[in-house]
Amino acid sequence: MSRPGAGAPEVARRFARAAAVGGVVAVAGFLWLAAAGTGDLGRASGISGLYELQARSLLEGRWDVPAEAAWIEGIRIDGRTYLYYGPWPAILRLPVVALTDRLDGHLTQASCALAFALLLTAAARLAWQARCVVRPGAPWGRREGPAVAATVAAAGLATPAVFAASVPIVDHEAELWGAAWALAAYDASVAVARRPSPVRLGWAAAAAAAALFSRAAVGYGPLVGLGLLAATFAGRGLAALVGRSRRARPPAWRWAVALGLAAVLPVVGYAALNTLKFRSKFGLPLDRQVWTEVSPSRRAALAANDWSLFGPKFVPTTLAHYLRPDALSVFGLYPFVDFGRRTSPVIGDVVFDTIDVAASLPTTMPLWLPLAALGGAAVCWPARWAPRDPRRRDLWVWRPVLAGGAVGVGPALAIAFIAHRYLIDFVPLVLPAGLVGLELLRRRAATGGRARRRVVTGALITAGIVGVWVNLGLGVVYQRVDFPLQPADRLRLVETQALLGRLPVLDGPPVDRGWVPPAEAAPHRLFAAGRCAALAVRGRTAWYTLTRSRAAGETRLAVELPRPLRPGRRVPLLTIRSGGGPDVVVAWRALRGGGVQTEARIGTDPWIPGGVLDVAPGRHTVVVGADTLTGQLIVEVDGWTTVQADRWVPAPERRLAGRARGIPGVAA
Repeated sequence: MSRPGAGAPEVARRFARAAAVGGVVAVAGFLWLAAAGTGDLGRASGISGLYELQARSLLEGRWDVPAEAAWIEGIRIDGRTYLYYGPWPAILRLPVVALTDRLDGHLTQASCALAFALLLTAAARLAWQARCVVRPGAPWGRREGPAVAATVAAAGLATPAVFAASVPIVDHEAELWGAAWALAAYDASVAVARRPSPVRLGWAAAAAAAALFSRAAVGYGPLVGLGLLAATFAGRGLAALVGRSRRARPPAWRWAVALGLAAVLPVVGYAALNTLKFRSKFGLPLDRQVWTEVSPSRRAALAANDWSLFGPKFVPTTLAHYLRPDALSVFGLYPFVDFGRRTSPVIGDVVFDTIDVAASLPTTMPLWLPLAALGGAAVCWPARWAPRDPRRRDLWVWRPVLAGGAVGVGPALAIAFIAHRYLIDFVPLVLPAGLVGLELLRRRAATGGRARRRVVTGALITAGIVGVWVNLGLGVVYQRVDFPLQPADRLRLVETQALLGRLPVLDGPPVDRGWVPPAEAAPHRLFAAGRCAALAVRGRTAWYTLTRSRAAGETRLAVELPRPLRPGRRVPLLTIRSGGGPDVVVAWRALRGGGVQTEARIGTDPWIPGGVLDVAPGRHTVVVGADTLTGQLIVEVDGWTTVQADRWVPAPERRLAGRARGIPGVAA
C-alpha cells in the first residue's frame, strides 16, 4: 500500500494503469459492435463519406461541397451547397484525404473509435479528480484497481456512447465527438478551478472549441462552464478588491479575463463560419435542405411549426420519453433486449418531424443515473449532504460542469425529433455527476460495516452489468434489424438466434408459414413463404426478407463496367415488367463530385435516389429484389444496400414457388 495523499505519485500511477485496463476492455467492446460480426471496421453507409467530402473542399480553399455528392444532407444557399455538420471530423481527415481517396466513406468507424477513446480518457481523468476532491489522501486499497477499471469500462459500455458504433453514419460520429470533447473540456475546467495554470486553461479552451465545432448543441455546454468559472474568479477578484487584499486581486482578475476570452472566442468563430455558410449567425435553414424538398413529412412539420424545428414546446414530449422507465422490452431471443414497443404520445398541439426508435435514460444508464442524482445533490447542496465535513466546500468546482451539461442537453430536448442517438448528448451531464456520486458512495461505504460494503458493491456491479447488456444489445438490434447496411446483417442475427436456440435453456426464433405474412406480428418472428420461396423476419413495423428465390422477385446481375462512367450520365441496369403492377427501372448515375449513385423508378414516380458508392471499372454484382412477399424494392450493389423503398406493389395473383437459401437451425 502506498502512502496516502491526494496527489501521491504511486497512487496516480496505479490509478492510471487500472484505468487503462478498463479503457482497453471498453474499446474492445466498441470495436466488436462496430464490426457487426464481419471483422470489417471499414463498413460504409450512404452518408459515411460526407466528412471526406468536406475535407476535400477545405483542401481546395472553400466550404461548399458538390451538390450531388452531398445528397439529401446538403443545404443550398445562393446556388451553393453546404453541410451543416461541424468541421472538426473533416479537419481530422485532412492528412488522409490529401494522400488518397481510396478510403473515402470508410473512415467513419475509425474516427468514432478515436472519439470513444477520448471519451474514456476524459472519464478516467474526471474519475481521478472526483477521487481527489471527495476522498483526498485516501490510500490505495487492494480492491481499488479492479473498481477503477470497471468504472472506466462502464463509462463507455454502460452508457449510450457505445451506440455510436452500431451504424457508420455522420450523425453518430458528430454525436460522439461532441460528447467526447465536452467531457475533455469539463475535466480541464475542473483542473483549472482547482489549480489554475496556463496549460490547463489552454486545454480547456481548445477542448471546448472542438466540442462546439463537432456538435454545436453539446458544445455550448463547456463554454457556459468556462463562463461561470470566469464569473467565479471575477467574484474572487472583486472580493479581494473590497477587502483590500492586493496580493489576491491581480491573479483572480487575470484568470477571469482569460476564462472569459476562452468562453467567448469560440462562439465568435462559430458565428462567423455559420454566417459564411448560411447567412445567419446561429440559425440553421432546414427549409433549404435537400431533404426538405423530397420529404413531405419534413415540409409538413416545418409548416406546422412556423418553419422551425426547435422550440420549448417540444420539451414536454421529449423529456417525458427520455425519462420513461418502460422504453425497453425484454424477450427470449438474442440479444434478449429491444427498444420499447410503445410510441411516445405527443404532448400539446405540436407536430414532430420524426419519432424514431429510442430507449431512455433510466433504461440505458441504470448505474450512472442514480449516482448522478446523488452526486448532483451533493454538488448543489453540500451543506445538507455533509454539514460537518470541511471538504464539502471543494465540491463547488463541479457546479460549472453540471450547469454546462444541463445547457448541452437543451437542444436535444427542444427539437422536433426523438431518436436514440440523442441520448449521447446526456452523457456529458450524467457521467461527471455520476463519478462524484460514486466517490461519495465509496466514502460512505468505507465507514460502514462489511455487510454495507457488500450490498453497495453488489448493487453497483449488477447495475453496471445490466447497463452494458442493454446498450450493447440495443446497438445490435439497431444495427441488424432497424438500420442494417446489408441484408446479410439481418441474416446473421437470425442465424445467431437459431444457433443459440439449440441450447436446452433457450428457444429458437418462431416461424410462421403461409403465402402472405400476417399484418401484425411480434418483432424477430420469422415467416416462411410458399414452398420455402422466401424467408422474412419481422421488424418493428414491417417484414424484411432474409432470403428469397427468383420466384419471389430476386434478380441477380453481373455488371461489367469497362471504363468509368461519364459524370451526369444515367445508365439503365434493369427493367422489371410486373404484369399487374408498375414497372421498375434500376439505373446508375455518375456524380460530378465522384462516385456512382444507384437510382430506381417505380412506374411514373420520380426517381428514388440511393446511396453513393465508389463503383470502379470491373465486374460488379447487382441484386434487385422487387419483393413479392413484403412489397419492398431493394437494390444491392456488391452486397451493400443502396435503395430501399416500400412503394413497390407486387402482382397479387403471383404465387410463390422455388426455394431460397435456408438458415441453419430454422426449419422452413
